[in-house]
Amino acid sequence: MLVFAFSIMTPGIAAAGPKVKWTKIDVRPGDDGSRVARILKRELERASRGEDWTKGSGKSAKRRKSSTYSLSAKVTQLAWEKDDDVLRVSVTVVARIDDGPRGKRQHVRSHIRIGGHPKRRRKLEKQALHIVARGIVTRLAEVARR
Repeated sequence: MLVFAFSIMTPGIAAAGPKVKWTKIDVRPGDDGSRVARILKRELERASRGEDWTKGSGKSAKRRKSSTYSLSAKVTQLAWEKDDDVLRVSVTVVARIDDGPRGKRQHVRSHIRIGGHPKRRRKLEKQALHIVARGIVTRLAEVARR
């Protein structure tokens, strides 16, 4: 009898690393702010769990793994455009590391413009926020690793 054992690393389960806390999500009130902020925060938290926030290995990496990063994001653009039978959404988000182990305060920006069926407005909005969140988290983790 043969027995196979597999170890699978899923994006939702990250190795022990620094704690990442999204402390502030700003959205203009006119853009259905509370709902958009809630969706964006959920997407940012999901993307953060699967990202590597440490650099290198050894004693210095262990020290950084026990650190905490406070992050904030702001939706600077959320615009809708309707052409005939296509609805387009443009989303721009700016984010930064507010405080971390090395005091990095660099801003990063992510922008996307996608289109879809006008009856699927909420789904299109969620998809755009998901894509922007992945881009923001990837860039912030790169800044943290430097």
